[in-house]
Amino acid sequence: MRTGPFFSARLLVGVAAIFTLTACANAVYPGGRSWDDGWRTGTVSKLQDKPSWTASVCGDKAKPAETFVTVYYRVSNKPKWVTVPMPLASAPKMGASVFVNLKTCEVVSAQAQAAGA
Repeated sequence: MRTGPFFSARLLVGVAAIFTLTACANAVYPGGRSWDDGWRTGTVSKLQDKPSWTASVCGDKAKPAETFVTVYYRVSNKPKWVTVPMPLASAPKMGASVFVNLKTCEVVSAQAQAAGA
């Protein structure tokens, strides 16, 4: 077994790195929104009255909706898009920063969240 001050220092740095990476593995966004719960940060890239045939639609495509919001987000530095059906009155504007939940198909404005809404 290795001993000595250099081994102890390297072991301490390694353990600290593991704890740091573990803490960052599950990002928690404002409002208690967790990565593991399906939340991602994104930007509204498109608003349309019906989704394109190539769109990855979250949830039920047949769900009655006044508009379809396409959100651009990144996972592992790769671009992704998801289209979420929602009422026009609650749809965020083009280019708005949002939180999108890929499991529940929910979109929340990041600005409204920052204001405490």
